[in-house]
Amino acid sequence: MKRIAGCLILLMVLASPQAISKTITFVCNGCNPAEKRVLAVESGAGDYFIFDVVNRNLVHWHVNQNTTAQLLSLSSDQQFLYNAVQSFYDTTGTLDISGYVDLSIERPNSITLYRLQAASTPSGGKVTAFDVVTTPVIKQEALNQLTKANSIGGATNQVLLAFKTLASYTSSINVLGTGIRVPVNAQIAAIMPDGSYFLAEFDFNIQSFAYMKGSARDAVGNPIPEDAISAAGGPESIQKYIYPDTPIGHEAGGLGVQHLKEIGARIDVPVDFMRGAWTIACTRVEQVTQCHALPR
Repeated sequence: MKRIAGCLILLMVLASPQAISKTITFVCNGCNPAEKRVLAVESGAGDYFIFDVVNRNLVHWHVNQNTTAQLLSLSSDQQFLYNAVQSFYDTTGTLDISGYVDLSIERPNSITLYRLQAASTPSGGKVTAFDVVTTPVIKQEALNQLTKANSIGGATNQVLLAFKTLASYTSSINVLGTGIRVPVNAQIAAIMPDGSYFLAEFDFNIQSFAYMKGSARDAVGNPIPEDAISAAGGPESIQKYIYPDTPIGHEAGGLGVQHLKEIGARIDVPVDFMRGAWTIACTRVEQVTQCHALPR
């Protein structure tokens, strides 16, 4: 099974809590029929769709509770979906898409401007990745704009056209009903005017991008934590945030401090913070996240 483990690049479970078995999509490029059967059997009871875009096929193995395996025929929608994925691979030579989209969203009037006041170089009333992390309505608007984007930076026109074609094909059928997870990994960085960003992955089931939790970064590359626990890097960790002595570093530091306060972290900030280069170190002790700002 060493070869199979090496070529397995995607796994997703589609199962209800009440289900005894599971449905999983694998990619096993270059695997022979026997290897695909072993992959299914060793995964336990369930249904397994195994893509092989190198050998140009998709197989569906059903494994019951006593590990008896049966090769099933594909439905018309499952065959249609395979054809669309194979066409995408034939055009691009990959099952992965990456790139970036520049987003510019005005901060709603209902969102206070304290972040801008805390920063030495204001963002001009534009939404930042901090807003995306903390405010669901802003997060949804950013995802909506990302879905509507006409171009993806860093991706060729050929890849972009192939991606849009695949999205169009999959929108014409009930993808979720096929039991198959579309094995095309489309991760895009949404870059805000201040330089902060987050990652989103296209979900072919709902034909839109979904936010990737924990992916947000500020303009100088520090993680933007989702909550007080992640601000410290975990229950028994130390997370450092480094801010250089530059206008961008000063702005990121001001936004970072305000964000840490918002998510419930305790932070000590000297009066001369925002002057020079600083490091903020956060730890989690007795269910409290404590952060300290130290000059570098």
